[in-house]
Amino acid sequence: MNRKNFDLNAGSMADIAFLLLIFFLVSTTIEKDKGYLRNLPAKVEGIKNRAVPDKDVFFIHLNNDNQLMVEGSASDHEMLKQELRKFYLSNSPMGKASNLHPSWINSEKYPNYLCLDSSAVIKIDAELKTEYGPYVEIQSDIQEVVHEIRNELAFHYFGTSYDYLIEHKEKEYEKIHILKSLAPIRIIDSKVD
Repeated sequence: MNRKNFDLNAGSMADIAFLLLIFFLVSTTIEKDKGYLRNLPAKVEGIKNRAVPDKDVFFIHLNNDNQLMVEGSASDHEMLKQELRKFYLSNSPMGKASNLHPSWINSEKYPNYLCLDSSAVIKIDAELKTEYGPYVEIQSDIQEVVHEIRNELAFHYFGTSYDYLIEHKEKEYEKIHILKSLAPIRIIDSKVD
C-alpha cells in the first residue's frame, strides 16, 4: 500500500493565529477600575496617638446591605452632603459658630487664615461584605463637598474660584496649597466585622 505524504504549510497557520490574536485584542474592551488617588501621610516617629473628641469626628457607616448611616442615622447621599457641609462649615469664616463641630483655628503655617482644626476627621466604617461601588460614591460625595467648600474659601480669601486656580496651577500654586490646607480631606477607613 502506498502512502502519500501530505505537507502542511505551518506558515499560513501562524498567520491565521496571529490575525485571530489581533482581532481579539482589538475587539475586547477592558473595564477600567474605579478608585481615588490619595497621598499617604509620611511616617512620623515619636508622635503618640491622641484621643480625638467625638465632636471632631464625622461618622459614616456602610453595612453589609450597602445601607448608609451618617452620624448614627439612616441617610442617603444628598443628606450625607448636607451633613458634611455642616461638619466642615460650622465655626468656619463663612459659617455660624457652634460647639458641636470642629473649630476653625488660625493656621500655624498660614497665620492669616483660619483652617479646620487638625483633629477633625471623617471616619468611614464599612462592613466586610460592603460592595466597592457605594464606598466609591461616598468618596465622590466627600470630594464634591470639599471642592465646593474650597471654591467658597477661594472667593472669600482671594476673590476667585478654586476651579480658576486649578486651571492656572503653575502661577497659583501657593493659593491652591493654602486652600487644601484650610479644607483638607482627612479620612480614616476601617472595616467592621
